[in-house]
Amino acid sequence: RTLIATSPELKKLTRGLAKFGEGLPDSPATDAAGHLLMMILARNMNDAQLVEFADAVNELPEATRETVLGYLPHLVFPLRLMIDRVWIKEADNASPDWPRVMKNLTTFRERSTTWKLPQLSSYVARSQAAVEDEYRGNPDAAIAILDEAAGVAGGDNRLVEDQKAVVLYRQKRH
Repeated sequence: RTLIATSPELKKLTRGLAKFGEGLPDSPATDAAGHLLMMILARNMNDAQLVEFADAVNELPEATRETVLGYLPHLVFPLRLMIDRVWIKEADNASPDWPRVMKNLTTFRERSTTWKLPQLSSYVARSQAAVEDEYRGNPDAAIAILDEAAGVAGGDNRLVEDQKAVVLYRQKRH
């Protein structure tokens, strides 16, 4: 924001970006700074970068941090996609390192608990359950992760239940 405030060209650009975003379908109503955050969320991050994102948000000065966190409830879909792309990207590797990915997803969840966005726990649990079931061959661990996430107040239980149904279907336990 400081950079934008000192440059008339950047002010004009960000106002134009916000105005352009108003006409996009499924684009959350937000200002230029919110759109810039959405662009960060849209990056194709790996699991280590996901943790770096959480650390960067947590290390912001308090006022800036609260501003950024204020945007996240309006950007839950891009946030969910950011988390899903982490494990999808790893699946494309010739030798995926699932223990590292699972550890970093857990670290991200732990470091984002103060963000007052309980859906994050559901998004991470869904990703971890998909990895356990589909890539590590451990459907019981997937169900345990999802059962724990179902108990999180304010979480996205529809997403958790949907992933649980996928696990049970794949095991022919439906």
